[in-house]
This record gives sequence, structure tokens and C-alpha cells, in this order.
Amino acid sequence: MDIQNRYEKAQEILQGMIPGRTVLNDAIFAHWIEGTSCFWYMKETQGGREYWLADAAAASKRLAFDHELLASLLSDATGEAFGPEKLPLKAESMTVAIDPCEVHFEAAGKSWRYCEAAGTLEEIVEEGDSEENVDKPDTAVGPPMARWGNVKPLPSPDGAYEVFRRNHNLWLREVATGQERALTKDGDAKHRYGTDLMGFSNDLEVSWSGDSKKILTSRLDTSAIKPAPLPLYVPTDGSLAPRFDSIEGIAMSGADDVDYVTPVIIDVATGAVIEADCAPLTLPLIGEPSLGLVCGGFTSWSKDSQSIYLVDFARGLKTAKVCRIDAETGAVSVIFEEKSDTFFKIRHSTLDWPIYQFFPETEELLWYSDRTGWGHLYLYDLKTGKLKNTVTTGDWLVRDILHVDLKRRELLIQTGGRDPEINPYYRDICKVDLDSGELSLLAGGNFEYCVYDPRVLVVVEFAPLGIDRKKVSGVSPDGNYIVTTRSRVDIPPVTVVIDRDGNEIMDLEEADLSGLNPDWEWPEPVRMIAADGTTDIYGVIYRPPGFSADEQYPILEYNSTQRCFSTTPQGSFFNSPQAGLDYVICAALAALGFVVVAIEGRGLPLRSSEFNEHKYGDLAGANEYEDRVAGMRQLAERYPYMDLDRVGITGIEGLPNTCFALFKHPEFYKVGVVLHHYDPRFSLAALAETYDGALDYEQLCSQKYPEDFADDFEGKLLFIIGLSGSTPPVGAFRTVEALQKAFKSFDMLVLPNLRYCFSSYTMKREWDYLVEHLGGEVPPADFKLSTGRDLIYGYLEGEDLD
Repeated sequence: MDIQNRYEKAQEILQGMIPGRTVLNDAIFAHWIEGTSCFWYMKETQGGREYWLADAAAASKRLAFDHELLASLLSDATGEAFGPEKLPLKAESMTVAIDPCEVHFEAAGKSWRYCEAAGTLEEIVEEGDSEENVDKPDTAVGPPMARWGNVKPLPSPDGAYEVFRRNHNLWLREVATGQERALTKDGDAKHRYGTDLMGFSNDLEVSWSGDSKKILTSRLDTSAIKPAPLPLYVPTDGSLAPRFDSIEGIAMSGADDVDYVTPVIIDVATGAVIEADCAPLTLPLIGEPSLGLVCGGFTSWSKDSQSIYLVDFARGLKTAKVCRIDAETGAVSVIFEEKSDTFFKIRHSTLDWPIYQFFPETEELLWYSDRTGWGHLYLYDLKTGKLKNTVTTGDWLVRDILHVDLKRRELLIQTGGRDPEINPYYRDICKVDLDSGELSLLAGGNFEYCVYDPRVLVVVEFAPLGIDRKKVSGVSPDGNYIVTTRSRVDIPPVTVVIDRDGNEIMDLEEADLSGLNPDWEWPEPVRMIAADGTTDIYGVIYRPPGFSADEQYPILEYNSTQRCFSTTPQGSFFNSPQAGLDYVICAALAALGFVVVAIEGRGLPLRSSEFNEHKYGDLAGANEYEDRVAGMRQLAERYPYMDLDRVGITGIEGLPNTCFALFKHPEFYKVGVVLHHYDPRFSLAALAETYDGALDYEQLCSQKYPEDFADDFEGKLLFIIGLSGSTPPVGAFRTVEALQKAFKSFDMLVLPNLRYCFSSYTMKREWDYLVEHLGGEVPPADFKLSTGRDLIYGYLEGEDLD
């Protein structure tokens, strides 16, 4: 296969992520119908899409409605031609009812009601929220990915009121009369009510008390944050003169001037605004700015609506306090406190919700802690702060809480590492008694089980499938049934339905692989031994299409994991991190003629605390490069077609570990591509202070950085740097300066309007560099890559990210 064909093959693999996808039904999202054991889901077909109805109790499925009739009615009503598999329905705006069948949906800019029994389709004319009542995202705040839509009003439990955000304040509207009044009046661009920092969530940061008398919200104070410069050397409006605008900055590592939030209670009847009597909570305590204080699960109303429970994590996540806030006075009392020598692992990935859960009905807290060296669940009494019992225990990890049934006193959870013969990264599904700790395996074996649950999966919102995370759940509301997708990197995904006793009651869908090329090479999960000679480490190998064991292939390491985030795939296609993004990127790189290897070295999550905290405070310790080098040497002995004289490294984010590997192992790594070199000195405090162990700037600067080892570099290196992001490329330029002073040759691509992301152009330049310097071939001239991050995600943002 010539190099032009390989580029086209790699492009085809990437294009399989977007509509018109190569692999269909690799994940199924269940929309449960209230009061039934039924759910509907979207099924992809070669001709388009179908909508199916499954009855878990009857173990049966059928088309959810008459597609041909609806297509005909909609065509007549709109004057547009629609086929039965080309219905313009989007799952995020659909509702389906049964007995009788009725579908509500949006199409052609209107809302519709389809009644199957009557064979009718009618337009729904509703009094929508006025432009003033729907809070528009602030275009001056946060990255473009944060501005997906509008924040809609939140109704009270009794339906009498709606709270909404207007001009950074909260307002109340009485539903019966439409009368409105301001609940807060001091909000402005630097003091915002009801929003998280970056605007990643379209949820209103508000929670109603159960009796509908009070509102819990948060006030975000960013007044101490200095504006960040935004150089526009090539303005996108077509003007000639460069501009130097500014946007709201971010709280940097070790800085005193950070943003913070204050819990605020509002009495609906009196209008009283009560601040919690506690020190302002810095956003680094939350772990990520994409989670707000209210919607992120850090608060909960008590059953009697008289108080609020709050988890207060100190800056750096070394101390956690579970507190009670008096809803009348704002007084705060500590229920219990726990400390960590490193950091609390309240969630395994920065894309997940916190694992702990409040149970206000029983005044209990299901707490997650790795105090024993493994992440487990503990049940606390919220009245006394005393530990009631240890729910799970052992040398393994609780990965997710899928469902809580307080009447049965049972949990549905996912665990990892319980069977030493199985890859510890694979999740199973278990049922555990909340009081006795008795655990039953429901689904397991040598597979990764994905359950797409609204609390567990955030990346569904990144998927090109039109799925609203808040409307799907892998577990039925009553906890009797679970929809789960079973796969591994080397086998096709199959979605099944199991019951709460672990019986597999029906096969729902098997992924349609007919779009895959016949020369597709399935990746292989592999196990190796770390550099310490004792610790098992795991990874994945991707081989080129048309692979032959008789040839020699250069090795390309894909490194994009962090101490707080694992990107190494465990399931196939969509069933891997970031909705399958890393899975297909690795497969595309392999198509260029490389054996691509992704390895999880020590210092990464999803294992024991000892594994995760390896060299804590050392930038080079997260995903230990010595482990990865040892692992690749073992793989080359196992597979002689892997050429250890030609090893390169790349990834979708330039972690300092990549430069460390290149600079400290020049005899091993010959070529590297670094996109947006990450430097914690100029990064979010929420990340660097927690996972890099630096709580002050002096401590942060005392660490060793890649720039300190520039003299050791000997290979080929391409830096790709964007100048238009909110995070300045200072770390990359410091490393570049060190290489220059050491008289080392390197290459650098600087793009004026590139934000902190990749694009089709940067991806193509990465490919060219690796093909030329690692593969020893001439890249195709002016190949125009028609996919990349700008196409995979750009359609969600409505703008070109390049």
C-alpha cells in the first residue's frame, strides 16, 4: 500500500466517528418510559436511523412507531420529503409514550405531536420562554466548547414557580400569573449567580428545597482574576490590523488571586438572601471548573428542607469536610472530616461525577475514600457524623455507582480488579447490600462493561449522536434492569439487557461492522511488567491494515494519559474514553504504517492508590516513562516485527511526560510531536495543585521541567503551538528557548488562531512529520485532511476551531 492510500485509510478511520459512521450501534442509549419496564432507543442503519421500543420485562423489542406513516405525515406538513429512515428526529428533543403511542419531537423549526392510533401529526404551539427568561451564555467567558446552548428556567417541585438567570442574577417567575421579580440584585460579570466558572454545563446552578420554599445557589466571584491576553494576529473578522483583546483569565497554580464560590440560600417568600457562614470555597477544591457547586453533587438538601449538606474540599484536595448549613441562618457545622497525604480521589477521571452520594431520605452519606489504599464505599450517619459500616472492602476498586435502592438497601456498582486473572481496568457490574456489604456479581468476565448512566458518563454530550446525557440511563428507574454494552478493544460491542439478579434476558443490538474495511486490524490488549520488575502494567497495540508479521514496523507510542485521566481504550470504538476518540486516533495513526502502542505506566488512575500516587509531586512520575520503555522492550521481544531502532511518541495533548521521555531517553525515542506542551506553572490551579502536588508557586517552580534537560535531546521534535488559547504557551516557549540555547535542532509550527485543541491541519502536519522522520517515507504532497477535531467537535460549537 503506497503512502497516499495509507493517508486515505487513516482519514477514513477518523471519519468513522461522525455522522455516516463506519461502525454502527457500538453503543445503545436507553430512554426509559416512566411507570413501565420499557425504553426506546435509536438504532443506526445503513440507510439512516430507526427508533425501537424494548420491553425489558417481556424481553421483546419492536419499532417504536410507524416510521413510514410519520415520514409521510411530516413530509405533507412541511413540504419537505422525508424517508422512514431519514426522519429529522433528534433524541435530545424527543419523548415517546406508549399505550397509546405518541411521539413529541422537533423538526423543521417547529414542535410536533404524532399520535399513531389516530394517524395524526399536529404542530404544538407553546408559549416558550422569552429571550429575557432564557439566559444566553456569556461569550466573553470560557472556551467556545462551553457555549453550547441556553440555560433554561428550573421549576419548583410544586410547579408554582420557575427560577431563571438574567444578567448574572437570579429571577423568579410565578407560573400562574407570569409575574417576575429579582431574587438577587448584586450580580455582575465578576459576581455571577447560578453558574459554574467555565460555562461547561447548560444546567442552572440552582437547587430547590423539597418544600419549594427555598433555593440553594452559588455566587461565583472572579473579581480577583486578572484578564488574560488574547492576541489576534490574524483577526477572524477579516480586518488587517492585529488586535490584542482580553478574556477572563483562569486561576493559575499557586496564585493568591483565585476565583471562589459562596453557597447562597434564598427564601422565596421573603426574598431574604442568606450566605453560608463559611470561608469562600475555591474552585480548585471542586477538582475541575466544569462542575459547579450545586449541579456537581457537592450539596444536597435535607429531607425536611431545614438544612443543606455540603462537601467542602480544601484547595489541593487534601482535606475534605462534610458540613451542614442551616437554611435559616447560614450557620455551618462540620459533620466529619477526613485528610489525605496526597489528594482525595473523589472520582477516577476528570470527566466523571464525584462517586459519593447523599441520601437525605435516610440522613446518610455514601462516602468514597481510598483510605485503605483502594477506593471503597463507606456509609455515614449524617446526624452524628459516625461511620455506620464499611460497604465494600478488598484489594480492588469501586469504579462507579450506577443505582441506589434505599428500600431494598442495595446498590448497583461497577468494580475493577477484583479478579487477578482479568485486566484490572475492565469494569464489571455488581449488586451490593448497603448494610451487610454482601456483594453479588451480575456481569463480569474478561470484558469491559459500559453502562451509560447520567451520573457516570459525561462524554455522551461530546458524541455525534444527538444524545442528551440527562435523558438516558443504563439502569431502569426501579433498578430492575440494566442496559450494558460488552466489549474489549479486540472484539465487537454487543449491548444486552440484564436483570438485577444477573440474568441476561435479551440481546439488544450487536454493532454493525459491515462498514469496516476487510483489512481492518483489531487492536490487541497486552500485559507487561513495569520497570520495577514486579508491577503488572497494561496497554493496547494497534497494527496497520494489511499487517504482515514478516515485515519490520516503526513503533509509535501514543501518550495522552494524566494522573487524573486515563485515555487508554479498554472497550472498542465508542466504548472507550472520550466517546472512542483515542481508539480511532490510534487506529488512524497505525494506518500510516506504524505499530501504535498505548501503555498505562505507574502514576495513573484506575488502580491502587500506590499505583496512582507513584512519584506524586514529580511531573515525570505520572505515567512513568521508565515503565513504558520497559513495556515496549518486552513487546518487541514478544513481537519481532516491532523495530526498537525506530520509536516515536505523540498524543493529542503535549504532556510534560512526553518531553521527559524524549529528553531523558534519547537512545530510545527518536522522534516526537508535542501539541500544546502542558506546563503546570501556567495551568489551572484545580489541576496542577491537586495532581502535581504544588500548593504554592515556589514549590511549583522547584520541580524539574523538560527545559532542564534540553542538553540531553538528540532526536527529531516538532512543537505545535497555538497562540489564541486562554492558557498561554509559555511552557512550550521556555522549552524552545532551552533547546535554542543548547544549540539543538528542532521544528516548530506556530498557528495564530489555534486554540488549545487540535485541528485537521495540525493532525496532518503531525502525520507528515512522523511519516517522514520515523517511517522514513515522503508524505503525500498537499494532502488535505478532511477531518480532525474541528470536524469531530466543531459541528457542536458552530465554528471552525482552526
